Amino acid sequence: MSRFYRIGLSGVFLVVTAAPVARAQERPVAFIHGLASTGETWQSAADALQQQLALQAYRPNPSWVDTFPDQAVQLQNEIGGLPSSTIAVGHSNGGLAARQWSRMRYLDGLVTLGTPNHGAPLVDNIFHFTQFSFQVYSRILDIFDAFSECFGVLECAEQWSWVLQANDLDDWIVAVANFILNHPWEINNTLGFMNVLPVLPQMAAQSPFIQDLNSTSGSEQTGTRVGMVSIARNWNDAGWWRVIRPESADTVAYAVDFGAFLLDAWATYIYATADPSDNRALSIANKMSTASGVMIGLDSVYCRAVSSPNMGLTCLANDTVVPDQSQRLPNALEVVMSNGPVHIRETRESNEYLYQVLANVLSIPPRSGGGGGGGPMQPNSAIVGCSNWYWLDPVYRSDAASCYSYCQQYGADACEWASDRDGASNPGDCYVEYGDGCRVAAGYSAWSAAVLNLGGPPAGGGSSGDGQMHPNSAVRGCVGWWWWDPVYQPTADACAGFCVQNNADACEWYENGECYVEFGSSCFIEPGYSGWSAMVLP
Repeated sequence: MSRFYRIGLSGVFLVVTAAPVARAQERPVAFIHGLASTGETWQSAADALQQQLALQAYRPNPSWVDTFPDQAVQLQNEIGGLPSSTIAVGHSNGGLAARQWSRMRYLDGLVTLGTPNHGAPLVDNIFHFTQFSFQVYSRILDIFDAFSECFGVLECAEQWSWVLQANDLDDWIVAVANFILNHPWEINNTLGFMNVLPVLPQMAAQSPFIQDLNSTSGSEQTGTRVGMVSIARNWNDAGWWRVIRPESADTVAYAVDFGAFLLDAWATYIYATADPSDNRALSIANKMSTASGVMIGLDSVYCRAVSSPNMGLTCLANDTVVPDQSQRLPNALEVVMSNGPVHIRETRESNEYLYQVLANVLSIPPRSGGGGGGGPMQPNSAIVGCSNWYWLDPVYRSDAASCYSYCQQYGADACEWASDRDGASNPGDCYVEYGDGCRVAAGYSAWSAAVLNLGGPPAGGGSSGDGQMHPNSAVRGCVGWWWWDPVYQPTADACAGFCVQNNADACEWYENGECYVEFGSSCFIEPGYSGWSAMVLP
């Protein structure tokens, strides 16, 4: 049971307390691009969402190299005449430009996606990582130099030259060296970080602009605020290459890991078998071992560059450019896309998530009602429009029909089944869902959905309001659900006492000692959560 606010293709995990409101006119939605991009970045997503939802998409084109105040002025000049019902969706730096824009005019909604709302440490640290990567490159060259020195002595060459060709070692480390050599130019072409531009100093984590923006967030004139946080798949596995070429990042990660393994293995072999007086052999082994260590360090050093100002020791989950903590929008509903897209693909691969936010949080109705109640599973469709939406953890079902039957058994209001891996879901995932006003919307490949309209908590599942901790259970169904950061309590009973002292509406304790003080109405207890204990107070 995750403690993050999550969003999946089946909907928003954070409960929305009001049903969507139909509007006579289409909502204006401004999709604002970020660093090293233009309004064209949003074209595919904006066009698709405009077909699905009753919105009018605008793709303004502020100059990404300019300061955020200048970009806000450009936004105002280009689309400042839009009505007060306007929603701004900003990707990356576009979110900061939108926030600055909201200081100039009212926005009915603000959505930031992968935005460095608390700054981007990578701006300050990219040169440090580049220096380290060139050190790795240099250590790889040292290996070839060491063998070259050895080649001048016949005995040494005969004894050790074969190591460089063993298991294609030379090919592996040359490939890694080429990746490293190309990285600075690739990342500059992708993100523009190497250029001295007016906007870059304002992106820094401790910049006066960021500090002023967050210390005076009340000066932003906005209605509903949503911060979408993306944690990229395999973010800490060749993240330094994934940021620029995600399609080949898994291959690069394997090359680095396997190359480092071979270097370490053959260095160990030379240490074990060489004559202790053979200084050239020992020098080769030493340089191979050193190169192996720094190659393995590429991931951790890049993660520190992304995560911590001044290259601290912290490594945080991230989208390969912005750490998750920095993506959090102050005074906003937070949506976490675990296993989400990398930073440069967030405008192209977040459509399903953006749909749920725009439809269910910002109340933009779909263009067609779709769905309806009581019908069978509809292919290539998903559930939208629910208020008070929540679901049980997915279970495996072999097909949509068996998932539908399972949902009926649990008294679901709606049901979804995934036939293929998509986003955070696995093939066969079946979601039992509850909520009011749910509808089925077409256009979601690999998904099937149905609305059952049976309502209520799971049949035979759950109690509420008895003030007792229930083992192997969790709190579900709360309206307006929120909680404090967990504190350590040694037992479930100690956690219950702590929750009572703090006037909680509900309480959960996990076997690792995490105690959650929770607030919301209409909560109930649901069994079936191993390791958890839960209580709803009367």
